[in-house]
Amino acid sequence: MKKFTLLSLSVFGFFAVGKSQLVVDATDFANNPSRYNGKTIVIRGVTARKITSNSGTAVVQGATQAVAAPGTTGTNNTPTRPIVSGGTPASGTPTPTPAPLRCSAPKNWTSLDLDFPVDYEGCFIIYNRMANTLPNGQDFRIDITFKADSRSMHRVTRVKLLP
Repeated sequence: MKKFTLLSLSVFGFFAVGKSQLVVDATDFANNPSRYNGKTIVIRGVTARKITSNSGTAVVQGATQAVAAPGTTGTNNTPTRPIVSGGTPASGTPTPTPAPLRCSAPKNWTSLDLDFPVDYEGCFIIYNRMANTLPNGQDFRIDITFKADSRSMHRVTRVKLLP
């Protein structure tokens, strides 16, 4: 009986460790988001704001051009990769400017804009019922738990507002 109990606790322990959440530094995540694909991770102390838009599409700063990332279908539920578009200053040479990242949240989801210490323009979405508990029209600090998917959208599963 002791062996069975020990075996069952061991199996449960391995299962719990396999499904655990990783606490990741915001800079580490922003530098290599594909490393965390498919994992549930926690990032602490990030500044965020809700993106409110009538169309449901968030446009992150930049020009007006975008192209679908490799391996995506280009549908409304996948973001597009920033590309370089040109402007022409007085010298006549094109100046590279980043194109916007379009993040079209599915029905009943809202886009969430996070400020990382380094430049990272990922697409984070949060369920509307959770989004309704967040402050409107202002920046706020949060601990965020989400399912990482750098090829599509990061789906927020839990948010803790910080003072």
